[in-house]
Amino acid sequence: VAEAALDLAAKKGHWVILQNIHLVAKWLGTLEEKLAEHAENSHPDLRVFISAEPAPSPEGHVIPQGILENAIK
Repeated sequence: VAEAALDLAAKKGHWVILQNIHLVAKWLGTLEEKLAEHAENSHPDLRVFISAEPAPSPEGHVIPQGILENAIK
């Protein structure tokens, strides 16, 4: 569902909010690839908002570095 929402938003310039992404750790690699794909060839009004809880320790981080580096805080 989230991937379809991202694809539609990239075409039409919608906003997408993905909440609690830390709960879907297995999917985060796919999300990183999808965001990189839409970063170059998408509608200029596309906006993606992402939320996650902070990890309790540095070893507990599950969000890929690529997502964190490209995020505006």
